Amino acid sequence: MPLKLRYIYVVLCAVVMMTVFFLLVQLGYDFEFILKSEIITAVIFAALSVIIYRIWIKMLLNKINSLESIIKVDKNYDKYIEENELILKRVRPERLRAMILMNISNAYCEKRDYKMAARKLMEIDCEKLSGSYEVMCYLYRAYVFFYLGDYGSALYIMIKYGSKFDKLRNNKELEPFIAVLNIFRFIAEDNLEKANGILFIAEQRWDSNGENSDLKHLRRLINKPKREF
Repeated sequence: MPLKLRYIYVVLCAVVMMTVFFLLVQLGYDFEFILKSEIITAVIFAALSVIIYRIWIKMLLNKINSLESIIKVDKNYDKYIEENELILKRVRPERLRAMILMNISNAYCEKRDYKMAARKLMEIDCEKLSGSYEVMCYLYRAYVFFYLGDYGSALYIMIKYGSKFDKLRNNKELEPFIAVLNIFRFIAEDNLEKANGILFIAEQRWDSNGENSDLKHLRRLINKPKREF
């Protein structure tokens, strides 16, 4: 919920509770009855705040999801970034901000602007996240670092958080992405034979038409003369 609306809601709740309190006092109700009434009122407002928050979250996620056609269909990456930046200004929860920043970073990756992609990812405090959000935060960082040629930083992430990444190996949606990261890793470790083996399997499974930009980039890296790395 936007901070301004949250303040308005809190003030409104306080005003209503104070009004109820003074009204009951004026009507001559005893303290125990007034206390129970205030507790009931507080519980009602707390329940309402949860309901309102969930409705707001649902509306926000629907808005974010509605933007997907801009990047997937229209290929208008600048507009997608702009729309997400507008949403980001109104969002405070760490997880939601992380998700939006990762979306923005992904759009910069599509533009091949990996420096800006990295800059957006570094605005996220991955350590404050948990579960899949934390893992995806580090996965995206490693991916961008590999593209920037910062193999040291990328390998550090891959090694340090390897056990967390392993938990996603059976995720069918992320399997191609993790394969790309592993190929990058073996290239960075100068194990081109292993990298080539995984790349061959990836091409057979997910790139029958040869249009996957990540796999084409990795193929070029593997085929480069060693002195060009």
